[in-house]
Amino acid sequence: MDLVKNEEDEMKILEALLPQLMSREEVEKVVKAKVAEAGAIDKTKLGQFMGGIMKELKGKADGMLVKEVLEGLVK
Repeated sequence: MDLVKNEEDEMKILEALLPQLMSREEVEKVVKAKVAEAGAIDKTKLGQFMGGIMKELKGKADGMLVKEVLEGLVK
């Protein structure tokens, strides 16, 4: 039980030090703004567009969430 408590205490410290990821709503705002700024986005260029967004959101947002939101906006 002592080892479990030590591990839990360490986990709390590490979680406090990690940056907080953006919520889905925050990601949607950024992605919608970028799509509006770029105009029409071709699905074939989705990867390049995604790369640009991820550069801006590096360490702030989960890439899978950004991809999901972007794919939902680009048809």
